[in-house]
This record gives sequence, C-alpha cells and structure tokens, in this order.
Amino acid sequence: MKNSYWIFTALSLMLISNIQAQQIGDLDTSFNSTGKIITDFAVANDGAQYVAIQSDGKAVVVGYSSVGNNSRFALSRYNTNGTLDTSFGGTGKVITDFAPLYDYASSVAIQPDGKIIAAGQKRTGSSGANALIRNNTDGTLDATFGVGGKVETVVGVA
Repeated sequence: MKNSYWIFTALSLMLISNIQAQQIGDLDTSFNSTGKIITDFAVANDGAQYVAIQSDGKAVVVGYSSVGNNSRFALSRYNTNGTLDTSFGGTGKVITDFAPLYDYASSVAIQPDGKIIAAGQKRTGSSGANALIRNNTDGTLDATFGVGGKVETVVGVA
C-alpha cells in the first residue's frame, strides 16, 4: 500500500511537470524545431493567406509571391515536422501566374483524391476576375481542370 502511494505521487508529479513544460498556446517546437516557419519565394514580398491540412497531416499554405509589380499564386507544402515537402514541385513551393499585374490565392481546399484547389483573384489593368487553379499531388497543374489547370471568371465590372 505504501509503495502504491509513492508510485502514484511520483506519477502525479511527473504529469504536473510535463503539463507545466508546455502550456496551451505555446509553440510546438517539434514543428521546424522552433514552432514556426518562414518560407521565401522571391526577391520581393510574399504572403500567406490560408492553410489546409491534408489527410496525411501535411500542411498546404497558399498566398502570393511578388516580383516587381507582378504577384502570383504561391503554394507551399510542409511535412508534419515543418520541413518543406520537396515531393511538391521539387522544392516544396509552386508559383502560378495568371496575367501580368496582381494575382493572389486566398483560400485552399484539398479534394478527397489529394488534388489541391486554390482560389483567389487576378487583376490585369482595370479588369479583374475570380481565379482558381488545381494542382496534382506533386504540385503540377492539373491539365484536366479548366484550361491548363486554371479557371478564371469575370464577375461584374471592375
């Protein structure tokens, strides 16, 4: 009986110390050893807009990457430990350009077959359109979707 009490007390203290070691809201350092990651796409501004988690736990992040006055859809995929998944586009990063000027992805969905649909907008001069791309699981554009993996729809007058 006395041994059971000490074992219970020791286990309780271990649990309390583990709970105190990582509080709710603390960064998970098993993700990229710091709990955070910054991925550079180009020489100018890059931005993340949305993230989706695949069934295998990998994270797909969409947003934009800018060079000069031209921004493009930018997608990156990360392994569960926070490293770039190099099976996606060869580097873990994929950029898709619709037209000169301003394109950006603002949301993403993962289909049951693993294909990735990113939605956003494209703008050329004074006209704009809703824009979609569908990528295969390896990051390439899905040529069976729209025209070469891209769909654009003008809504109203810009």
